[in-house]
Amino acid sequence: MAAVDATGNVGTYTMSVSATTLPAYDRSVPRFPEDATVRASDVGARSVTLRWTPATDDQRVTGYRVYVNGRPVVGAVPFTPINSASTTADTMFTVTGLQPDTEYRFTVQAGDAANRWTGSGPRTTVRTDDWPDASEGQPEP
Repeated sequence: MAAVDATGNVGTYTMSVSATTLPAYDRSVPRFPEDATVRASDVGARSVTLRWTPATDDQRVTGYRVYVNGRPVVGAVPFTPINSASTTADTMFTVTGLQPDTEYRFTVQAGDAANRWTGSGPRTTVRTDDWPDASEGQPEP
């Protein structure tokens, strides 16, 4: 390494310098595309499987929170306004514990590692089947 001053004097140095930069700063909240949807499948009397359009983030989306009629579906860790816990890290989730022949409103929010959440997201309304089938642990009527 060499240094040159204003008069042209050159000084050489045998030392080198290294630096480690910090990771990129998370500058935005995740967002869903305008045409994002939540689709319901495998609708039973007590459960429904949801699949949704993935959200994007300037860093990465770390999880999704699923709400049923405005109430959170808790994953492995209950989530609060101050933690980054989510219902799932996937874009598919099966909601269980539902009542037969009942209408439910499902909403999905996306979050990132900085605990920034969309605050809203795609939603759908589904009516569960009126009779449980054998796979849901109830006898056929």
